[in-house]
Amino acid sequence: MLLILFYRALFGVFTSLIIGFFAYLTKQLTRSGTIALIFIGVLLTTIGSWPTWVLIVLFFLSSGGIHLVKKQLFPQIGDSIAEKGATRDAKQVLANSFPALISLVFYFSTANELFLIGYAAGIAGAASDTWASEIGVLSPSSPRSILTLKKLPPGTSGGITILGTVASFSASFLLSVSFWLLISITSGFSLVSFSYFLVPFFSGALASIFDSLLGAGLQARYECSVCHQWTEKTMHHGKQTTLIKGLRFLDNDWVNLISGFLTVVTSWGLYFFIHP
Repeated sequence: MLLILFYRALFGVFTSLIIGFFAYLTKQLTRSGTIALIFIGVLLTTIGSWPTWVLIVLFFLSSGGIHLVKKQLFPQIGDSIAEKGATRDAKQVLANSFPALISLVFYFSTANELFLIGYAAGIAGAASDTWASEIGVLSPSSPRSILTLKKLPPGTSGGITILGTVASFSASFLLSVSFWLLISITSGFSLVSFSYFLVPFFSGALASIFDSLLGAGLQARYECSVCHQWTEKTMHHGKQTTLIKGLRFLDNDWVNLISGFLTVVTSWGLYFFIHP
């Protein structure tokens, strides 16, 4: 058993290095983000199965592909409000994947399918939120606050658009149906319980809503003393910004992490509802 885990870890190192190197060259990941990706890849291939590995690869490749296409077709789209740019560092990578990984560790320890489905829900949720952010900024109409419905500048946390909402549901559907089919293939090409699709899909679709609610209600928002623009950055135009709303410690990484855990826990609740 230990020898098998060792070979799985080696496979994880090899494949993660390839994916991480490509993501670093295309400026999708920083150096720390690449290291975090390699760590996740090794963990997944060691304690998971090939469907769990393929699922997270699908998440990274689809999200990265959307970003690259958007960058080529819409180079004028900027990101002056968000705290960080599109190039993800280790904190962003882990914030998007850590809740799902915790559920997978539970599955490795217990072999309870509840936690395997929770893992899929976490990844579907991360994809849902990422697609909503990447595609939502292309909306011809201004985003509106999920709490007050007031118009917000594009890229503001807590803002939603019809385009972004459709994108988030599409991402959750793609990841969830892929997971259901992958698990079915490993079960001798026999379709497994539909809950392997339904639970991750509904939980994942809620992820971007959790994220928007936290972003609109609790995430730190600052004002620049130079341009008086709202921003998530603590520095703008070389000046310290002033906190005008939210909790100072609650940045976008924390919002993603909390919404990820809410997504996974929601999937556990839905699973018990379907399988009382």
